[in-house]
Amino acid sequence: MKNAEGIKFNGINITDLRYADDAVLVVEKRKKMQKMIDGLNQTCKAYLMKINVRKTKVMIMNKTENPKRMQRCVMLDKVPLEQVTHFKYLDSWITEDAKRDRDIRAGVGMAKAAFWQSKMLMKRKIRFNTKMKILNCYAFLILNYGYESWTWNKARK
Repeated sequence: MKNAEGIKFNGINITDLRYADDAVLVVEKRKKMQKMIDGLNQTCKAYLMKINVRKTKVMIMNKTENPKRMQRCVMLDKVPLEQVTHFKYLDSWITEDAKRDRDIRAGVGMAKAAFWQSKMLMKRKIRFNTKMKILNCYAFLILNYGYESWTWNKARK
């Protein structure tokens, strides 16, 4: 989005993330978000397109403003947009506290499912080292796939 104020990340102004027909608008203040929504809505109308109010959500990640106080503040065509605490974007959970716990739990769940699918193989009379290699091959591979950005702390380990 041209001339829009977003957030600075490594010196680069980021205003939006787009993939196919999904878009995430990124700003630091509610007023700037309203301005971006209004601009996007105007542009869509110019091309005879319409933003679906029921599918459009708002999430506030600003720690300086009270999210409860800001609820129902961002509008689209005089209709308040639903405020959410988390959403899934490109298979990753984005949460208002900016933590990755939900993503980690999902990854652990998929790894457990992969392990239990190989449960019959694990019951056979196979050496322990071979069983560990199988576990590494299936469960840990799934657990680590796509989660290079996880930060591990004592509570998560």
